[in-house]
Amino acid sequence: MRTSPSVRLALIIFSSSILHAGAADAAAPPSQDPASAAARGRVTPLAVQVTHPGMLAAETKRLTMKVSAVIDQVLQTPALKDPRGFSLTRSLKVDAPLTGYGWHPARGKVVMIAQDIDLSANPKPDAKGAYMGRLEGPSLHIGINDLTALYANVFSDPDADDFLTLPLMRISQQGYPVFRVGLRDVVLIAKPGKMPYVPVSKAEYLQSLLDAEAKSQAEFGPPTNPRAKAYQEKLFATKASLTAEEGTAPACASSRLSQVFGDCNEADASFYVRLNTDYFQRGQGAGTVQMITIEVPVEGRDGHKRLEPRLRDAAGALDLDAIAALLD
Repeated sequence: MRTSPSVRLALIIFSSSILHAGAADAAAPPSQDPASAAARGRVTPLAVQVTHPGMLAAETKRLTMKVSAVIDQVLQTPALKDPRGFSLTRSLKVDAPLTGYGWHPARGKVVMIAQDIDLSANPKPDAKGAYMGRLEGPSLHIGINDLTALYANVFSDPDADDFLTLPLMRISQQGYPVFRVGLRDVVLIAKPGKMPYVPVSKAEYLQSLLDAEAKSQAEFGPPTNPRAKAYQEKLFATKASLTAEEGTAPACASSRLSQVFGDCNEADASFYVRLNTDYFQRGQGAGTVQMITIEVPVEGRDGHKRLEPRLRDAAGALDLDAIAALLD
């Protein structure tokens, strides 16, 4: 079922407040003794799980090779090249494409988890003398071909015409945008001249609200609540005053119920967008890699003062142009 833009915005604001409140209460990791801090950490082999029912072995291999090249670069950063006091587990899950979008390559998700080594728990070293960590730890994610990677509250495949709110672009790293998505910073590496989203115009957004009002009125009759009547009148007045030029301008979310549109010129403006169904070049096979995201915990929000900075340092040291060169 499609969620209206105003309801979706409220859900995003509410969920964000819950996430940030939980992060503030995150327990700090226990102290680590010197011997454990100096112990060599193990980096596990990449575990691959394929849930895409139509994925051919050759396409899985093709995608895995590209993903492994990105992982290798992550592991060669100074922060992770010689892990001491922590281990790293690596996994790749290959999922089916979004439904309702025509042709779409397979989606991939790499999760790299850093865990503190605790020699007091008597872990067994491997043949190289490296130890596995234990308990919870922060993670670095690598997303492949995931059009929904920039949206914290998309729990299922959205409809192609659903409106979403683009998260705030925090910074630019080596010319690539970094978005704040929930409690994670997400670096977007897209094909030159293309983005995985399309801005929604004011005319489109306003019409969607009017359509929702018409549907509600057909089911429940005209509004009787004074606020609901005032809102409906506001929509009609906005439509009547909107010029053709204004209608083509981007639509941004408003934090005030009395305003249909927010100010897109504000530094923290939230643009309405829809997923770009024409982003992927068709006919290249399910294993093609056409979009990559790098995700790390927001600074100070994970609750792990030792390992969270390492993952952020690793992401910051990546050669993003080299990773972009891997795109098909």
